[in-house]
Amino acid sequence: MLSLRRRTAPARRAVALIAAAAVVFGAVLFGATGASAASSTDWWYAKYGVPAAQAAGFTGKGVKVAVIDGPFNASLDVFRGADITVPEPSICGGSAATTTASRDAVHSADVTALIVGNGTGPGSVRGIAPGAAVTVYAHPTSGAGATCTKTIDGTPYSVFGLILRKAVADGNRVISISQGASSHLRGDELAIADAIARGVVIVAANANSTTDNAIFPSNASGVIAVNALQETGDLQTDGGVPVSFESTTVVAAGVGFSSQGNSAGDTWGDAGRRTQGSSLAAPLVAGMVAVASQKYPQASGNQLVQSLIRNTGAGGHELTRYEGGYGYGPASLTRLLEFDPTQYPDENPLMSEPGHLGVPSAADVAAAKKALVSTGGEPSAKPTTDAADPQPSGPGILPVLIVVAIVGLLVVAGVVILLVVLLTRRRGGASQGGMR
Repeated sequence: MLSLRRRTAPARRAVALIAAAAVVFGAVLFGATGASAASSTDWWYAKYGVPAAQAAGFTGKGVKVAVIDGPFNASLDVFRGADITVPEPSICGGSAATTTASRDAVHSADVTALIVGNGTGPGSVRGIAPGAAVTVYAHPTSGAGATCTKTIDGTPYSVFGLILRKAVADGNRVISISQGASSHLRGDELAIADAIARGVVIVAANANSTTDNAIFPSNASGVIAVNALQETGDLQTDGGVPVSFESTTVVAAGVGFSSQGNSAGDTWGDAGRRTQGSSLAAPLVAGMVAVASQKYPQASGNQLVQSLIRNTGAGGHELTRYEGGYGYGPASLTRLLEFDPTQYPDENPLMSEPGHLGVPSAADVAAAKKALVSTGGEPSAKPTTDAADPQPSGPGILPVLIVVAIVGLLVVAGVVILLVVLLTRRRGGASQGGMR
């Protein structure tokens, strides 16, 4: 059962709770000494134990990760050698790829670099899952091609629903979304339900301000909603005010990072810019899930979500939802890799979270699973790593055995007939010798 603590205190007490939680998580996530005095722009890298995980071979190799974001520049140095695909055209038409700097393109590059960055280029950003196969479903957030709707089987879908359908159909195991919308359509709910039914894990960034109402799909049921942490363990702030949401699932590093572009977004290059936001925290969580999926290829998507929220922070604890907007606590790559997710129930634990929309419903997910079974489908989100169980190819082993058995019987029959002939001839004329 989930241990839920709803935040019902007045605003002043809520701020005090956030401050108290920050002290706790500063120690829990980063050790008793807290943040270092001299902070680097990739301070999260060592604190999450990424070097040790990658030295052990856990890089997300063979796991397919979808990134839903703005137009993408795959030619940047930070992506050299990475396994990145950019489907063309974008879901609403127009080009998905670009080499021109813009706010959308810089944002897309910053988000993706945190998953598969190679440590070169502006900021020397290193990804948390550099071995993952990333598909960037790129589309602009403004202007031509930013929005579109389509009716499928009588149900309307927005751009998010359409991209989710495509990402699921392409076999992605994890979907990272660092965008939000203030409204959605019924088809978007069904796209999320289908993803959950197929074992796909959806990670979405919260808004970066409590006054921002563009909070879908992070507030959808079954979706991991992520907020950003500072190195001290404090939540990110907006105008000095902590950005706290009751709907948060987990929190992760997302403040003081380098960027692939300047603050205006009109040129490439870090130029000393430091950026922050849940947009940066979400891909780190998605990367953690991808790495855990590589290590535990038999775990279902639901079990990976279970493990994420049960194994937060640095120490053992009961499953707890914390007050102050921290959700189930700070996501932890080290603990995710430590515990086998298959010990947990194969059910999504985020279907009735506080602050969420209540859609898609459990009935929607059940209907999606039923439809999947009726069409002969199965969950599509198993990684293709070397660690996965090899599957036989061709007609299968049973038909082969049958063929071998028939051939064997024919050989035995032939030998028997030959012996009969030999014995008969030997009895009729032994002096002539045996036949060959």
